[in-house]
Amino acid sequence: MYMSISHRIIRPDIVLFVIQGKWSAGGFPIRTYIDPFLEKDEIRGIIINCFKVSLIDSAGIGFLFTMMKYLDLNDGKLALCGLNRELQKTLYLTGLEKKMIIFDEEQEAVDALLQIEGAYALVILT
Repeated sequence: MYMSISHRIIRPDIVLFVIQGKWSAGGFPIRTYIDPFLEKDEIRGIIINCFKVSLIDSAGIGFLFTMMKYLDLNDGKLALCGLNRELQKTLYLTGLEKKMIIFDEEQEAVDALLQIEGAYALVILT
């Protein structure tokens, strides 16, 4: 499955992105889609729903680091939800899970994103 992406504005400073398919360098130009949101000073939170992401390659991991860097500059937060076991393992192997708070439910992550300053949220749906 090729990668596709859509978004929804939660509130003016928080955006939810839904990614489907293989998050890879050869897939949909995710940077072109998300970068304009990162460049806005008012964006304080990004949630990425990965429920239908089958895999993430090194370019996708690199972009996660880039998003965290941009958000850190504005005291922002990044939340991931709907990770399958392979995505969880990839984040563990890269050390990204150490920089994130893990929640069971998407709504818990959204609530935390709205309340916790300077934290990253990772949602694992089992």
